[in-house]
Amino acid sequence: MWLDYIRNITTYLMKKPAFLVLACLLLTIKLNAQACVDSIHIQSNYPCFMNNYQPVCGCDNVTYPNSCVAQYRHGLTKWREGICEPLDFYFYPTFPNDVNGFYLNVNVTLKQKGNAHLYIFNLFGKLYHEDDIKNIDVMDTRQIDTQSYPNGIYFIAMRTPSGYAKIKRFEKYGQ
Repeated sequence: MWLDYIRNITTYLMKKPAFLVLACLLLTIKLNAQACVDSIHIQSNYPCFMNNYQPVCGCDNVTYPNSCVAQYRHGLTKWREGICEPLDFYFYPTFPNDVNGFYLNVNVTLKQKGNAHLYIFNLFGKLYHEDDIKNIDVMDTRQIDTQSYPNGIYFIAMRTPSGYAKIKRFEKYGQ
């Protein structure tokens, strides 16, 4: 009986143009309020500085290296400062020159003060670097000399004592 009543009301309202306009307007407002990504903002050539690591947690629950990357490279409309997960890291190379050699700068961020363990291994599982990073108070930066690593595909893995882990890939080539 109630179901028939609801069907009758719905059928009646659907015949009224004002109701349809109002329903479409409310639906549009609701969808816009929930929009997290706006493709109009995406500008793949926008000059975001990738070594400027100030992580933000996007409305899509993904951590981005900074607000510029979130907005202009991924089109996000909302974010907050800090990381989304318990642990995140970002890395970028220091390109070869006569003084430095080839270094990989790794920025590690934790939501809470604590420790993390860093590993670098190749595609075949050979471990090239291991480091215990103690007493991280929000963020820590490590510079790792990768000059002796042969060209190839490598993985950086980070793990917290509680077991949360994250792995990212990089390639070394050109020496």
